[in-house]
Amino acid sequence: MRNTVYDIAANEMEQLLIENNIQYTRRHLYKGWQFYIKGTYGDIICHEGSYGGNDGLWESMGFAWDDGDVSGYLTAREVINRLKENYGM
Repeated sequence: MRNTVYDIAANEMEQLLIENNIQYTRRHLYKGWQFYIKGTYGDIICHEGSYGGNDGLWESMGFAWDDGDVSGYLTAREVINRLKENYGM
């Protein structure tokens, strides 16, 4: 079983998504992870090429808070809070 910084971050994110009843799809991406959040056009990624990925932080794209760009260096809790604030999840 792998236990990279990306795996640890993804497991934490998955736990928070489940606890907050937020539906998602998780897939492996570039030695890290990508989560598509159902009910949005956005996704979050944590891998060696993402902003903050090497520190176990998240990059988001396609969400209301991204303003057509990407947001990086987000903690899992920050992502969850933004989902709640912007999408009522």
